[in-house]
Amino acid sequence: MGIRVKKLVLTFVFLFLVTTCKAETPIVVLETNYGDIVIELYKDDTPVTVVNFLDYVNSGFFDGTMFHRVINNFMIQAGAFDTELQSLTPGSTIINEKDNGRLNERGTIAMALSGGDPNSGAAGFYINHVHNTHLDDVHCVFGQVISDMNVVDAIAAIQTVNVGGPFATLPEIPAIIYSARLLGDSDGDGKVDLRDFGMITNQWPQGPLTSSLEIADANIVAQDYFGHSVSIARDYAVAGAPGNVPSGDNAGSVYLYENREGNWQPANQAELTASDANDGDWFGYSVGMNAGYYKMTIVGAPGDDSQTGAAYVFAPNTVDPNKWIQMTRITASDANEGDWFGNSVSMSTFTALIGAYRDNDKTGAAYIFGYDGSEWSELTKLTASDGAVDDKFGNSVSVTGDRVIIGAYTDDINDVNGVNAVDAGSAYIFTKGAEIKLTASDATAGDRFGYSVHINGDYAIVGAVGDDDNGSYSGSAYIFNFNGPNDPNDPNWIQQAKLTPDDGAALDWFGYSVSIDGRYAIVGSRWDDDNGSKSGSAYIFRREGADWVQQSKVTASDGSTNDYFGNSVSLGDGYAIVGAPQANNPGSNSGSAYMFELCPPEDITDDCVLNIDDIFAIVSNWLSGTP
Repeated sequence: MGIRVKKLVLTFVFLFLVTTCKAETPIVVLETNYGDIVIELYKDDTPVTVVNFLDYVNSGFFDGTMFHRVINNFMIQAGAFDTELQSLTPGSTIINEKDNGRLNERGTIAMALSGGDPNSGAAGFYINHVHNTHLDDVHCVFGQVISDMNVVDAIAAIQTVNVGGPFATLPEIPAIIYSARLLGDSDGDGKVDLRDFGMITNQWPQGPLTSSLEIADANIVAQDYFGHSVSIARDYAVAGAPGNVPSGDNAGSVYLYENREGNWQPANQAELTASDANDGDWFGYSVGMNAGYYKMTIVGAPGDDSQTGAAYVFAPNTVDPNKWIQMTRITASDANEGDWFGNSVSMSTFTALIGAYRDNDKTGAAYIFGYDGSEWSELTKLTASDGAVDDKFGNSVSVTGDRVIIGAYTDDINDVNGVNAVDAGSAYIFTKGAEIKLTASDATAGDRFGYSVHINGDYAIVGAVGDDDNGSYSGSAYIFNFNGPNDPNDPNWIQQAKLTPDDGAALDWFGYSVSIDGRYAIVGSRWDDDNGSKSGSAYIFRREGADWVQQSKVTASDGSTNDYFGNSVSLGDGYAIVGAPQANNPGSNSGSAYMFELCPPEDITDDCVLNIDDIFAIVSNWLSGTP
């Protein structure tokens, strides 16, 4: 059936449904960096409050704001501050419609008040994480979450910090409301009408990952290996080029990119280099953007000083924020030649985590550094309590809040039959005062579980490049969830899923790189051969409740043999970036990186596909009585 015929059929379906149904309840979608929260509003019980809330929604007031007050097993609150922690200016206060019989039960949305004044509600709101009986008959409950409470749970579980004032329970990793929209309002005019239907039919059908952009830099030349490492957070992305020679052979550099209204462009100061760059530093071998409120990036240079290694932290200049400056150079207090300190790096707010997998005969180590507002200092050195020579603990690292995960991919462990499994691999999660060792539920020798790791909130993902479910070194990845999906009283990390691609094959090296944000996961498969031998690919997985399903496979639009696309991956704020360090554009092994948008902006049903379901979603909110 042709596209024009499909549109005609859908038009008749739409008009029929419009004449036979009428949605009585307005539904609002809060698009956050943890996923979409869909809220049904009680317009009959709380008409003034609902009209007030929809006015803010339709004006874009909530766009670019955040949940600034997060308390697990209590509530999450928003509507008062933007992502720079600047206070918002709401409109007039409204009467408190608290006497409507609605209770502050789990998943309900209610008006926030200030100063004890019962009629001080304006723009602020909160979502109850549990039934807060002490708030009943005090705060007006005006709606409830109908999908997806998993997102609320994920936000409530974020580690928090106290930075004073109204930010006593500020989430360390921002929980951002990208947009608030009336369900079905695809064109953003505050109404659900035929224009919204047209927005969908003009693009239907369309799959996920709607746009891709190859990013590079004019200074990139042969053997730079641009894209060997990548990281993305909020509106910035960074890509390492460890073979670059601005200050010496393989001295290295990194390149910054900025999202300007949906367009990824080189930042005003695109290239960063070490202040003491020398031959063989491999600066840019690893990179990490700060996922917290403060714009920073950390860069590893494991070849520095005869492979002792170093790491560098950069941040915008306080005088001219468009220019980034080197804040500090970090080294280990017990550094030795050959440690490769900086082979892996990660950053979260004022915490930096740096791996040194060759430390102590490749037993491996990782170091935590903290920033006190004026300087960075080493806080602790982490090693595995059962570490052994050649475990390579620290080959991969990741930090979120006060949780860190560290891979040890050649650790020898006992398999499910109690037999010693050489190089089966492991990963370790550390929190303050605790160490948890993760292994695969089906571990076997040579799996190399822990080759790559990433942690974000209550979710962790671990790559196992040597797994052989689809042939030797076909690879896999494992997702772990804190407390498990159904038991809030279990303090352990539970294996939630094992990921393998639907077209996996031997020597794909699926799991070479991983990233997760609680809603999506991306896994690099750098030796996949869709565009030629070792051209590479990456796979996007989407969480559906406690299940993870493969959403799509991505490859380079100009991919070719030996590109190693998928050597590095990172997820952040609706985008995925994938590195291909051996792409030959413009020269041999000059490298490339590719940016993908995860979902079409017109996707209503949050399945990242434009289809008939989006049409029905619009119809379900048709003539809702909103302006």
